[in-house]
Amino acid sequence: MTATRAMTVAGVMSGTSADGVDVAMARITPGAAVPKIKLLAHHAVGYPAALRKAVLAAMNAPRTSTAELARLNWRLGIAYSEAVRAALQKYPVKLDLAGCHGQTIYHQAKAAAYAGRRIACTWQIGEPALLAREIGVPVASNFRPADMAAEANHRIANSLTLLVGMVRMQALSVKQKAEALSSAEVRHLLDGIAARINTISQLHRILSRSGNEGVISLKPHLHDVTDALVAALSSPEQSVKVVHTGGDCLVMMRQVQPIVLTLCEIFINAMKYAHPSGVPLIMVVDCTTTADGCLMLTISDDGVGLPESFDSRTGGGMGFKVMRSLAAEIGAHLDIRSTHLGLSFRLSLPAGAMAGAKLA
Repeated sequence: MTATRAMTVAGVMSGTSADGVDVAMARITPGAAVPKIKLLAHHAVGYPAALRKAVLAAMNAPRTSTAELARLNWRLGIAYSEAVRAALQKYPVKLDLAGCHGQTIYHQAKAAAYAGRRIACTWQIGEPALLAREIGVPVASNFRPADMAAEANHRIANSLTLLVGMVRMQALSVKQKAEALSSAEVRHLLDGIAARINTISQLHRILSRSGNEGVISLKPHLHDVTDALVAALSSPEQSVKVVHTGGDCLVMMRQVQPIVLTLCEIFINAMKYAHPSGVPLIMVVDCTTTADGCLMLTISDDGVGLPESFDSRTGGGMGFKVMRSLAAEIGAHLDIRSTHLGLSFRLSLPAGAMAGAKLA
């Protein structure tokens, strides 16, 4: 809902300490960029001892009944109504709207297996319909589930924003080029865009099954990602074989996106430059953990390597810039080595990066 006039709103909140209800009343006025908010009053009402005991018993309860939760939901609605009425009695204002967070009785931010899927979930209770009836204004509720549902959309939006930026950089590069692109260059350009889109799709399948926190075994997913890259980038003129070596590849969930997008850029670069003559390309993806706990992910090809004058720290086009930026994002070191045997990219994640985390 977008406000077109000033509104007086009551915010109703009860925390996981389950000690009572806080009511804040504010005047919200639409602004040119952001609304202006003025706090009018605040009032706190403690939970009765019996209600607090019931709330604490319901939180993460290994066993309870539907009837018990239904009664608690209704009783909390009464408590919220009484708190708002007490606030209005002490600070008489005319409300236009109320927002009620509800009482959290269960919150699971990390996805876990349940009934054949991996889910994260949250549950807040306190009947908003009862509150709306008692105070006589509309009540907005269920904020936290909406926030959790929006997290995936936010993550996808960030990935697509990155992709748009990369496509725009490529468009600028094409515009600045004196000669027209050849059909082969156009094909490589479009194949690269398709590979990036496909990789983002694969990436979010991984994240949707594993949640947002903890540690994930990335190695099985690397097979899926590289298979998709081969399907997007190979052609009758340029075949690709991928060999996976090394051990398990445990990484933090927040490191998955930069690692997978880096892998995509390395494959795109290899397809374009490793074998100009079009001979079959072999890519090796290796994951190793050093004795001191450092994770080493190495992706190499058997191509012609880089020009002798190439500066591996600063040289290269858009793809190299993106790889360096992604490595810096997760505190990793990217080592690029070129020999007569081919080109290798080694991503080193420092020891201790996963300290205290649990497997997703």
